[in-house]
Amino acid sequence: MPRLQRTENPERPSRPPHALLEENVRLQNALERAQSTQEKLRELVDQITAAPWFPGLFQKLVDTPQGARAMVWTGSMPRLVNLHPSVDAHALTSGSHVYLDHEQATLMALAKVAFVSPRDSATFERLTQDGRIVVRSRDEEIVLERAAGLDDEELRSGKKVLFDRPSRIALETMDGVEGEQYQLEDLGDLSRDGVGGQSETLDDLIGILTASLAEPELAQLYQLTGRRTVLLYGAPGCGKTLMAKTAAAEIQRTTGKRCRFAVVRPGEFESSYVGETEANIRACFHSLREAAGDDMAVLFFDEIESIGRIRGGHGAHHQDRFLAALLAEMDGFFERGRVSILAATNRRDLLDPALASRLGDIQIAVPRPNLQAAREIFAIHLPPSLPFSPGASAGAALAGSPLAGDVRSELLETAVSRLYSPNADNEVCRLVLRDGTHRTVHARELMSGRLIEQIALSMREKAFRRHIEGDDRGLCIADALASVETSLVELSTTLSIHNARAYLDDLPQDVDVVCVEPIRPQPERRHRYYHAA
Repeated sequence: MPRLQRTENPERPSRPPHALLEENVRLQNALERAQSTQEKLRELVDQITAAPWFPGLFQKLVDTPQGARAMVWTGSMPRLVNLHPSVDAHALTSGSHVYLDHEQATLMALAKVAFVSPRDSATFERLTQDGRIVVRSRDEEIVLERAAGLDDEELRSGKKVLFDRPSRIALETMDGVEGEQYQLEDLGDLSRDGVGGQSETLDDLIGILTASLAEPELAQLYQLTGRRTVLLYGAPGCGKTLMAKTAAAEIQRTTGKRCRFAVVRPGEFESSYVGETEANIRACFHSLREAAGDDMAVLFFDEIESIGRIRGGHGAHHQDRFLAALLAEMDGFFERGRVSILAATNRRDLLDPALASRLGDIQIAVPRPNLQAAREIFAIHLPPSLPFSPGASAGAALAGSPLAGDVRSELLETAVSRLYSPNADNEVCRLVLRDGTHRTVHARELMSGRLIEQIALSMREKAFRRHIEGDDRGLCIADALASVETSLVELSTTLSIHNARAYLDDLPQDVDVVCVEPIRPQPERRHRYYHAA
């Protein structure tokens, strides 16, 4: 068989050696890049498919026959686990957040950021001799280990503490002290000029607070104890709450010391858990004693008849316990310090006798505004800075002009006269008693400071709408008459056979009200006369 002979291709030139070397270097670099990319992909796959770590809460190091182990809580189970060689045992402190491996057998790393763990809150009470923390949660006393980050300065009586219930480790404190939610940050810029028609009542209240808060040493010289409480009683809307805040602001202004003002509204103490209501009462009084310190504090119970009704009713066991705890704090074994208690009620007859006796040290009646008081209240809510107009055709009397002052005075007199004058057709209803007698109720018998404020607001709104529509600018007499007429219509439907005694305290107790007949105000009729030929 003939042999095949290799023939050279004369057209293909031979490559120089340096070109072959460059090609080899290029291929080697490409291979290294491919290996690097493959290694990164392998690391990414390993990272994605790696076994999960489990979070835990470190408590302490424990010596064992196999060496030091870490006690870590995961969920509700404690575990003694190994330490990874990269973990510094000295960096572990009680309450530290750590990570365990997928088998939860080795502490792999210390968490840089605290992760969310199941926590409960409790109220700090005291420290034990060995430095542990005693807290109270829902009337249960619990002893906790302290996390390394908790200082003694952060732990004050009444402070809220967050803890991990399975491990019994106190982790951190919450801002604020229990009971501070009742306290107002600032009383505001309140002045006695904002209380109209109650100057004598306000003076009495300021004098009482001065004796118990501003000058307790001088009051002690006259044996005036600081435990005295004040009960403000009267019809709703007559300024009891405003006077309490204004009196505290006046004491603060005259003494130069801060006066904390706490308000307890109906239902704020109550809780569905057993013992929590009583704990809330104790926390409120304790926080006020702490807040007062060298300063002063006033605790104001608004609508106290809702939380202090007569005990012994059917199904009122919880309410009775609540009231007993309140009575113990008001006049119990602990000194209140510079803390005065004010209470306001519209129904003094509903108060429990024990509470009424403790609130009976000083009782201040807040009456309905009379004619002079109504004029003062109207003047507060219709200040001279408002624009006044003498009429739709006479133009506007702007604030500061002499004409504006005249119109304002006439407007105030018109509103007050329409409500209080005996011949101004201001009867609102007629009561029919069971014995056949009748009692006519006038507007002045149902007036209050809040109602006067609403009438003044209605007047301002009418003037504003008229100004927007391009008509006469400023408040005018027609606004006062229209607003007063509207209020008279509303007052005519206020009384009923069930609530008449709550508004009128001079009705006979042994005769029932059987009917209430509203009296509608007669509209003003304008007559036009024609001359007959």
